[in-house]
Amino acid sequence: MDRKNIVGWNIRRIRIAKGLTIEQVASSLPKSSPLTSEQITQIELGTRRVVDYQVLAISQVLGVRLSDLFGTPPRKRQAKRRAK
Repeated sequence: MDRKNIVGWNIRRIRIAKGLTIEQVASSLPKSSPLTSEQITQIELGTRRVVDYQVLAISQVLGVRLSDLFGTPPRKRQAKRRAK
């Protein structure tokens, strides 16, 4: 199975849909789960791992269920080939 950064992808997707900046998310996190704007960017890009308590804190800031951050991203549609 190919590993994907599902959590980071969903954080970005939901954050943008809610009209939040990375800075707003970072500043709203509790002191027990601090992340900088740069760290959140890295999580969204898949260059930094995120631990369980940080995922929980981010889900609370975004106002979504934890399961929403683990949902599978939609697959890109492939163009159908026409038979000649």
